[in-house]
Amino acid sequence: MTNDLVRYALMNSALAYMPPLVKSALIEESAFMYKHNLQTTANIQFRDLGTSFSREALFSAIREALREKLDCTYVDDKDGCSWQIIFEKSDGDCRICLSLEDKRAWLPQSWAFSEDQAVRSNGFERDAHSVNLIGDVANEWRDRLLRAPIENEDHEKLVEQFRLTPFRQTGFLASLLRSGACGLQDLVPNKHWYYDRLVGSIEAQEDLSSFAGSGAKHLIDQLIDWSRIDGLKLAFLISSYRGLNVTIEKHEFSDLEIDEIFSWVLKQGCLLSKLGAIELGLGIIDKHPRIESLIENIVSGILRDDINDEDGGFYALSTLVVFVCNELARTRLLYGKPPFWIRLAAIAQASVIERAIIASGIKRSDFIAWAHEFGGKRFYLQTLIDLRIEPRWLPDFVSPRQLKSEFLGRILNAAVANEAKISSSALREILLADTNQGGLKSQIEFPYPFLPGPIEGGVRSETSMPDEYLALIEEKLSSKDLGPNSFAGLVNLALILRLEADHARLAVNALRAAKYRLNEAGDEEEVFGLLNGLAVVAAVTRSVELAEEVSILNRVIRKRDGKRDRVGPELRIGLILAAAHSERENWATFVGDWFTELAFNVNSIDDAKRLLEDLRCMCELEASLSPYCGRADAALLSMVK
Repeated sequence: MTNDLVRYALMNSALAYMPPLVKSALIEESAFMYKHNLQTTANIQFRDLGTSFSREALFSAIREALREKLDCTYVDDKDGCSWQIIFEKSDGDCRICLSLEDKRAWLPQSWAFSEDQAVRSNGFERDAHSVNLIGDVANEWRDRLLRAPIENEDHEKLVEQFRLTPFRQTGFLASLLRSGACGLQDLVPNKHWYYDRLVGSIEAQEDLSSFAGSGAKHLIDQLIDWSRIDGLKLAFLISSYRGLNVTIEKHEFSDLEIDEIFSWVLKQGCLLSKLGAIELGLGIIDKHPRIESLIENIVSGILRDDINDEDGGFYALSTLVVFVCNELARTRLLYGKPPFWIRLAAIAQASVIERAIIASGIKRSDFIAWAHEFGGKRFYLQTLIDLRIEPRWLPDFVSPRQLKSEFLGRILNAAVANEAKISSSALREILLADTNQGGLKSQIEFPYPFLPGPIEGGVRSETSMPDEYLALIEEKLSSKDLGPNSFAGLVNLALILRLEADHARLAVNALRAAKYRLNEAGDEEEVFGLLNGLAVVAAVTRSVELAEEVSILNRVIRKRDGKRDRVGPELRIGLILAAAHSERENWATFVGDWFTELAFNVNSIDDAKRLLEDLRCMCELEASLSPYCGRADAALLSMVK
């Protein structure tokens, strides 16, 4: 007994010091709680009612009333008010309502308390189908509920399973936004299985091509088989995947279904849904010509969207993607998953939030301003960390300008591919006319639509370097008068064409031949633009050799320029260069050495503080870095104390 008491006291103390996510996970584990004789005192909050109840008191009253076959009973809330519990029973169903004067609320999944197995089974199947709750987790709950009524501590977990389905999320978040009671965990759920439901499950080592043919395809097919209308709306949430429309087109839709879906997209759809609808619509426009006017209106809305307008769609999408990515990086919830899949999930959840904002009727710019306050440091650093695995997508590419360019490029590709199917002169004019100043082509600006999309960071370009381009690059880099512009051709094509190690070696040889001296080196912005561009070339070609040469060039420029505020730009360059190393240990060694070099070259205490903050944030995001950053941490800490 004494040992049990000591163990109980120790475990209670240990839980008090654990991080919230770890503590929450342990408390949710019934075997752990039972082993250590731990109990929780839980309250159930009804946000719509503005009150809460003791879980034990509420559920005990419900169970007793069900056993006694009562039509109603009473329970006190936390303020001592007596609420009536009303039971509505019918064949194969049991619904429970809490009522006080003019306030009423239904207890979700109340059938789980019934002693009647048929009531529990029917209730589960009905509710599961209504929200598309499927998979292994659904099967586990189905089996548990067949055996016995639900335990008190498990009811909240069951309700959570139904609430954290993509179908329920928009309405749930919209109601919270209207009430002003929406929290961070509501907006970015901290359950990894939710994101499997949102964008399709994936294995740790799967690439985009493999995932497209398995997890993504399976999800899209299942969603449309579940519900032609609502399923397609949910499928549009993964429209950042370019091949979405190919899978959807294999399903046949009636004119009425297509009309309803496209009307919803035009009036209430998020930006991502609009992109998915345009690509799908252009592919099936010959079968459903009535949607041409709807597609025209959707495209016109995208073209009108001002990327500099803080109330604009692309500004909102950019902010929301950073917001979601930032939180996912902070919690490390999806750590170990491929970066492209995490971004796919983050963009989908950002679009769920956008749909909820539209449905709630709140002012979008107010919410976006609030989300913007969370910043994006973790998103920025995590994206640079992810370059080791997927070196072709940079954090800058989440900007409103680049997101819109990505949309425009994809719409143009879809229009060209389906040009023969377009019969409407108005739609053809807006999509394909070269002379239409308000049309699609007038907003296409090289090279932005041709840069990799958010989930294409690990996909090599299919276009090889043309011989004439290579000849021009070789001519520029072999010149004795080597300057920043000499590298422009190679740098500008790094993310558009497929570069090989031999292309990177051209830059290596040029830098060595010039002994790292560049003529006509312009202002600081031009110099850092060159270093950044060469770093990208090193990363996408996995050229360790070029990474070392650019490191030397950076030191030469640092020594030449003297004391300037260079810490932020230099850190970025180093983290891009590190991606030349695809192996984790070599990458971590390079990053640690780069931080150490910067630490011994900072010029002010403020610079040291910023660099130390970035270093420690990096080590939180990627724990394998810590052993390689000790010297840098110690040096910076000695400066800031």
